[in-house]
Amino acid sequence: MTINAGEINAKLKFDTSDFTRGKSQVESGARSMMSKFADLNQVFELSMRAWDMTAGKILDAGNAALQTASSYERLKISLDTITNGNGAKTFEELNKWAMKMPINTEKAIETFISLRARGLDPTTKDMTTLVDATSALGGSSEKMASIARALGDIQSKGKLAGQELIQLADQGLNARAAIGEYFGVST
Repeated sequence: MTINAGEINAKLKFDTSDFTRGKSQVESGARSMMSKFADLNQVFELSMRAWDMTAGKILDAGNAALQTASSYERLKISLDTITNGNGAKTFEELNKWAMKMPINTEKAIETFISLRARGLDPTTKDMTTLVDATSALGGSSEKMASIARALGDIQSKGKLAGQELIQLADQGLNARAAIGEYFGVST
């Protein structure tokens, strides 16, 4: 069989054009696929950022819960020591009481412990009076702790000294006037 040069050229041109057309289609499909992968990559990156933020919030909430549980456990141990083994009962009473008051449980228990450590035996009624007085003075937990500290100092010393009057006055309580009124004398 004889092949002439014209026939070979025709076949090669035909084969090359099919290949070129197929190559163009593959390149076009690949570009389209790459574009879709880029879009998919952006969606994936956004999803990962959202997951990171969500996971961070979950971890923060978990850490806060652990800190609260740890703080409550520490308070229960302190209460158990200062109440001679009645810490769980005292914790429940103070927690129930604090839920009705404008004070959180932790601050209420810390104030109770401070008063007990200084020789006072506060009841929830006493604590309510302390919270009410603190609130009337524009109270913060720091103000309440300072008032409790002054009252505890008075109890532990067994007398009212000028330092405690100053401590109470610094928190907005005019104890000097209240004492004068009680005894019917002017100050």
